[in-house]
Amino acid sequence: MADDAVEPLPYKPISADSHVTEPPYLFTEYLDPRFRDACFTAYNRWLSEFQSYAPSRLFGLGQTAVNSVEQAVRDLERIKEMGFCGVMMPSDRVAENVYFTFQDDIVAFNCLNMLNPKRLLWSNDFPHPDATWRWSRQLLNYQTQNLDDGVRRDILRDNAIGCYDLGAS
Repeated sequence: MADDAVEPLPYKPISADSHVTEPPYLFTEYLDPRFRDACFTAYNRWLSEFQSYAPSRLFGLGQTAVNSVEQAVRDLERIKEMGFCGVMMPSDRVAENVYFTFQDDIVAFNCLNMLNPKRLLWSNDFPHPDATWRWSRQLLNYQTQNLDDGVRRDILRDNAIGCYDLGAS
């Protein structure tokens, strides 16, 4: 599966991919905290292997069930040891501490006065069926036509570099 995700990257105008899949969100529905934790642990192991196929191009976001503070701290330490560049978990300080991804969403671009544009990450959602990657340039030219160049660059590139500590290249 990782080979399928990495192979087309040279044909896109991007050089790296942050891969977030849907199963972790499904795990949050399970009420048994031990089972939920086991699901997230298994997902993190899978994602670690997935990103190992192209570690300079695939950047995983670890997951934690946050069943307790102690368990969340252990998870965060393990996630760091696994080489993930970030983690997804709840926070009450959303505006400054949580990044949001979106795709094909002109409303997000039109509501920047209600959001922190430094915490928005545009995504083409490759390789999912609803991805925009084949027509991303046309879509972005239209949806960002009224944005300041700096804000546009932040949302389309610089925020991801900062969020995942990728360094400019």
